[in-house]
Amino acid sequence: MLARSESLSPRNPDTTERFGLDEHHIAVSAFNMVFVYWAKETQLPSFQRVCDTLTRLASLHPEGVGVCQVVGLQAVPPGSDARTEITKLMTARVGGRLMHYSIVHEGSGFKAASVRAIVSASHMLARTQANLAVFSAASAAAAWHASQQQLLKRKESAAQISGIIRDLQEEHQKYAQQLSEGTSGR
Repeated sequence: MLARSESLSPRNPDTTERFGLDEHHIAVSAFNMVFVYWAKETQLPSFQRVCDTLTRLASLHPEGVGVCQVVGLQAVPPGSDARTEITKLMTARVGGRLMHYSIVHEGSGFKAASVRAIVSASHMLARTQANLAVFSAASAAAAWHASQQQLLKRKESAAQISGIIRDLQEEHQKYAQQLSEGTSGR
C-alpha cells in the first residue's frame, strides 16, 4: 500500500507518495514520475517496487512517465539481478510509456565518472527508446526533466522537480541518522 510522505515539504504536489524507505534507498512518485535516491545498494525488491509503481503510473498517464534516480556517494553498483531488471525496464519501457529517465551521481573523480559512463553505455547497449541523460548535478537533471515534461504537454517546473530531489535526499539523511542513533545506544 502506498503511503503519503508527510515529511515532504509543502512545495511538492499533494500527490507525492512514498513507496520505499530503508537504509539503502527512498522512493516517491509525484505527478507522472518516480524519484529514487539510492544511498547504498540497489536491491532487487526495491527496484521491482520502482517498476511496479511506474506500471501503475503509466496506466494513469497515457502521455508517458519518467524516472529520476540519484546515486549517493556511498552507493555501490547494482548486483547482476538488479542490473537485469534495470535493462528490462529500459527495453520494455513500461509498455512503451517510459519517456525520460535520468541518473544523477553528484560525486567527482574516477568513481563518479565511471558510474556515469556505465549507465550511458548500458543505455546504448540496451538500444532503448526512452530519452536518457546522466548528470553530475541534480539541478541539471531537474531542468532536463522539466523540458522532457513539457514535451509531454505537462507543466512541472525545474524548481518543483529539484525540490523533490532535495527533499528525498534530506528525508533519507534524517532516516539514516535515526537508524544510527537507534543502534548507537545498544
